[in-house]
Amino acid sequence: MRGPLVTEELLQTRFGTSKQAASFEAKPRAHHRQENETLQELHRDISRLVQLAFPNETGSFLALQGRNAFLNAIEDADLEYEILKLEPKTPSDAIDHAIRLECLAESVRA
Repeated sequence: MRGPLVTEELLQTRFGTSKQAASFEAKPRAHHRQENETLQELHRDISRLVQLAFPNETGSFLALQGRNAFLNAIEDADLEYEILKLEPKTPSDAIDHAIRLECLAESVRA
């Protein structure tokens, strides 16, 4: 009689295989802002995808990956440029700058 699955087999069933790592790593780069998606929603999605892509990473590597994926996902070259000029170090810095700049742009258009 075989005992309960408690080994690598269970982990692979629950969290996927190492073959899926490349897929997870590609998802943050491939994600783009949807029509009517807020910057906060985009940031939340990107943060989740980056955590899935790099589950063993922390600190500055994870922050850089998150920041870059967020900026890429905005898909607004002018907004991305303006955010980059402000030199955000983390995804939180990038989202703060993005929200402020988007609000400023909307108020100028109004």
